[in-house]
Amino acid sequence: MKIINFISGKDLGGPKQSFVLYSKSLSDIGEDVVSVIRKGAAIETVLNEMDLPVRTVTYSRLTQYLFNKSAVKNIQYIMQPLQADLIFVHKQSDLKMVREVVGSKVKLIGVIHSFNVNNMTNNSRANKACTASN
Repeated sequence: MKIINFISGKDLGGPKQSFVLYSKSLSDIGEDVVSVIRKGAAIETVLNEMDLPVRTVTYSRLTQYLFNKSAVKNIQYIMQPLQADLIFVHKQSDLKMVREVVGSKVKLIGVIHSFNVNNMTNNSRANKACTASN
């Protein structure tokens, strides 16, 4: 199965640690996993040191229409050639953009890094929501 593990944050907080563990664990059980992160993210060094495949994407997280349109285009440029069957999305605000990029045929799993499951499930584009313990 082809899997994309996607996160847009740039720091090294708890969600990013879980993100790295998702990529590593899925790779260890034989899945074909590519981590997709924002250019300049601190976890790129960690992923490279662990010899995990990683792609970087440049975009603004501003929500205005023109910025969003540009972000979708940049994410699409990175994700579509990977032809994923499944995508883990680690930030609620990214679900809409990723869904727009991949359409309805690819399964999205929204990974919850907070105590409020409603943030991920209400009006989201995820097929499933799961929790991650930090």
